[in-house]
Amino acid sequence: MDDFYIIFGHELKSLAKSAKSTILSLALVSLFWGVFLSYNMLEFQNSIILIIVSAFVASSGFANVSFARERLSGAWEILLASGISRKTIFWAKFAFTQTATFFCGIITLTIAYSVMFIIFSSVPYYDLIFIDALLFFCTALSINAITAYFTIINVNMRAVQLINMLAISVCITAIHYVCDMNGGAYVFESWTDWAKIIAILLIPAIVFLFLCDRTLYDDKTTLPIVY
Repeated sequence: MDDFYIIFGHELKSLAKSAKSTILSLALVSLFWGVFLSYNMLEFQNSIILIIVSAFVASSGFANVSFARERLSGAWEILLASGISRKTIFWAKFAFTQTATFFCGIITLTIAYSVMFIIFSSVPYYDLIFIDALLFFCTALSINAITAYFTIINVNMRAVQLINMLAISVCITAIHYVCDMNGGAYVFESWTDWAKIIAILLIPAIVFLFLCDRTLYDDKTTLPIVY
């Protein structure tokens, strides 16, 4: 576990030392999506789609950098030579990426709820606030897992973004189908419907995390990354 925290702490320090423009950009993205979400929270389908898209945007800001940085800089070989196992390196990086992405999401949702309270004098019910956060978390988990896997097997990073967009499109289409079956209701009568949506978002995460774990020791992981 000590090695895990060393890698996780290194990622935090790298983020803290990153250019101010990067942090400012993330703050502006959170502000934009928060305000935009606030005007769509009362319509379920609009809300869920925007939450999914905002998770995609936030994940892209962290996952690509976290999983590709050492291989681009040549520090990956040094990291492997340190004696820390590849699984520990991967899971520490993934934990950081997911934590950073979700923190960005919480800021976005907090801004959305605040704008709703100030302008519309209302906020979603507590259970829907929890669901919104869960939807963001699950979407980010899948996007981070997909990015990690295709970075590990050394797919061109421009193609990774297209693959992620395809995954998001499939998820949104499936969720639309669930909503249409329920008449597009904002508050579902059964938790089964929520479970279907969560499952749709989590299945890619489970599949690609499994693939990541299986391919960590593949020869492709030591090759220079393709951009």
